[in-house]
Amino acid sequence: MRCTSAAPDPPSQHDRWSEEETRGDSDAFGAKRRIRGTIDQERRRRGHHQINKADRSSYFKQKPVLRTGTTRLYMNMELQKVFSLGHSHLGALSSAYENVEPHSGLTFELTRYQFLRVDRPHIVHVENRGWCYNQEIERDILDLLENTKPAAVAILLQGEQAVSSGLIAPVRPYDFFFPQEVGYIPDPNSEIIPFDIIFNICKNKFRLIADFLDLIVDRLPPIAFALCPPPIVGDTKFILNSDTSHEGISSHIAKFGLPSTSWRLRVWKVHVMALRAVYTDRKIAFIDPPAESFGEDGCLRTEFRSDVFHANAAYGQLLLNQINRLVEQQLR
Repeated sequence: MRCTSAAPDPPSQHDRWSEEETRGDSDAFGAKRRIRGTIDQERRRRGHHQINKADRSSYFKQKPVLRTGTTRLYMNMELQKVFSLGHSHLGALSSAYENVEPHSGLTFELTRYQFLRVDRPHIVHVENRGWCYNQEIERDILDLLENTKPAAVAILLQGEQAVSSGLIAPVRPYDFFFPQEVGYIPDPNSEIIPFDIIFNICKNKFRLIADFLDLIVDRLPPIAFALCPPPIVGDTKFILNSDTSHEGISSHIAKFGLPSTSWRLRVWKVHVMALRAVYTDRKIAFIDPPAESFGEDGCLRTEFRSDVFHANAAYGQLLLNQINRLVEQQLR
């Protein structure tokens, strides 16, 4: 059984989704400590008794390049193998790892697989399957899981929908209430749509992820988790002065205006809840953004943003720290 508890919501005085909605825990990794025994049992069942010799791997442009050589040691223990995969949000993690210092204290070595490549589409239409990830990607991932035998897998798939959907003002204003939400007062001109409808629409946007996870879930190690996409950028001027031509967003903003930060946060939250459900339905842990990445307004702090959609290498370092804690605690 894989860990299914998420890390807790970061502290904030602003509106956040409830503990029930996020399946959080007051202790940052208390839930994971409670299930460690279950994970240990699963590891024994699968024959995961030995610590694998770590080799550092990376994915560069055309194909995976596995780096071999001297294995760095940490406190007389060989570094664990962690395999990460994803598209654009993987960039922050990769940038941070490329600049990691030799004595940074990391207890793992990272293999990265980038879905996005200039020589092939990462999403294709296949007869009898419809839209799906490129089958070359599917084969690569399955081969790498088999050949590298990682101790843990970190997944960073999609997430732009949570940002882009909030940037597009609805032509027909609508709103919704989160489960158990109390005290929220919607715009009186907005049509109220039941939360279940909004949630399922958002969840359907992640169908590609769901289908892909169904393909690989049985090949994942006992420690498998997804890292939540970063919080939204709250700086209105930064957004308006940025190139947000992706999916015609700039022209839409020019015509209808930029939605309020509070609305964009609500849209981000419901997308995150839907994405969480995709993973937890398959018993894969969903880890919230690092607490220190949130500003007082509930948005991504300025020092961690790269552009309107993505975080930077400094944020990637926070992700490395998250992975480090998870690997240390689960394999201790």
